[in-house]
Amino acid sequence: MDRLSNLPDEIVAHILSFLPIEEAVRTSILSSRWRYMFRLITSLCFDDSFIVYNSRDYEGQCLCFKEFVYRVMKLRMTSNIKKFSVKCRHRESYGGRHVHEWIRAAISRGVQEICLDFGHFIQDFLPRRLFNCQTLVVLQLSFWCRKVTLEISPSVSLPNVKVIHLRRIQLTDAINRLFSGCPSLEDLSLEGYRRTDSLVHTISIPPLKTLTLHGLDPASSSEETVEIKIDAPNLVYFKCTGDISESYSLKNSNALAEAVINASCLSKSHLLLALIRAVSNVKVMHLLGHSLKSLNHGDFNDDKLELPMFCNLSRLELDLGIDTWEYGGWELLPELLAAAPKLETLVFTKGLLDYCSRHEDGFPSLPVLPISSCLKVIEVNRFRGHRQEFYIAEYLLRNAKVLNQMILHKTQMTMEEGLHARLLTKKCVFKGFRR
Repeated sequence: MDRLSNLPDEIVAHILSFLPIEEAVRTSILSSRWRYMFRLITSLCFDDSFIVYNSRDYEGQCLCFKEFVYRVMKLRMTSNIKKFSVKCRHRESYGGRHVHEWIRAAISRGVQEICLDFGHFIQDFLPRRLFNCQTLVVLQLSFWCRKVTLEISPSVSLPNVKVIHLRRIQLTDAINRLFSGCPSLEDLSLEGYRRTDSLVHTISIPPLKTLTLHGLDPASSSEETVEIKIDAPNLVYFKCTGDISESYSLKNSNALAEAVINASCLSKSHLLLALIRAVSNVKVMHLLGHSLKSLNHGDFNDDKLELPMFCNLSRLELDLGIDTWEYGGWELLPELLAAAPKLETLVFTKGLLDYCSRHEDGFPSLPVLPISSCLKVIEVNRFRGHRQEFYIAEYLLRNAKVLNQMILHKTQMTMEEGLHARLLTKKCVFKGFRR
């Protein structure tokens, strides 16, 4: 402890910031110098997960948590706060008034990041001052209840907000008002968002650079299709995951460079295909297991699957694990390669053949691959060294006529003796363990 005590206050405070706030406060009993050292911590993260629901002392635990938050915030009257985070899972004990006061106290201390995670919605818990906080840079709101419609101040002015992450929030005009009041917003994430009353919702954010959408919440799904229109001329990264039942359209998307698609929608696979068409101008694309499965076995109303041309695509990452192997992910590979004439790098993120799906009695049948004439690198993660994997790797080497290098990231499993020697050419490189 003497060595720590000899360090400057700023370094000690930085060390304390890695501890849970409760533990950091407990260090005040160590010595007179440490008594108020925790007041220098700039990240305050409160979490009531220690409370045991329906326990004998449940109400007492909730009261202790509330008083602890108040006490810590009061002791920081003269200090600035970089991050203020609260996780509350017990709605019976936290009314809107308490959360209101905590947020206002953080704002008065020049808070830069606010993260609120609630098990249930607390009515009127967001003070109007939150939507006019001049120092705020990051805003994260997360709920676990079924439907949350935020009441947002009529006047929103958040000039420095660059990041907004929302979980299980109803898409309404008020949400658009929030976005419009953030002229510097660059990173937006909507997870498990809720269906709107309108069948069309527009997200128009000119400065936006990164957009992540994690599927419509299943509880809000219906037979009707909601259209999500995205107007973000500076968008460079787009990610869509989860179950989707809405259609997407991207306007002014010429700047888009990278897309990650891992969406599942077997009953409405045409929506997934439309989404892929909307991002077909990217240079880097990640097509993961659920998307490949939906494309290969989705319902296209008896229409043939027609992929768009990926004219600018130079790097393609595919997840051909056990699910996509069994459900025909490899059958899509020829069409994907044929639609990418400028492809330079092809990556198999989960290996060539999952360990559990090995063919014990023979080799898997492979389709004819129209390898791009520009393809220079094939990269394989999780290469286990099984006979079937070598068979596929050799097949790729034979078909890729201008290939410069094949990189195999092998796992720690022992390769079958002698097989690897057949691939040890100038084009093939084995690298260490990668999960």
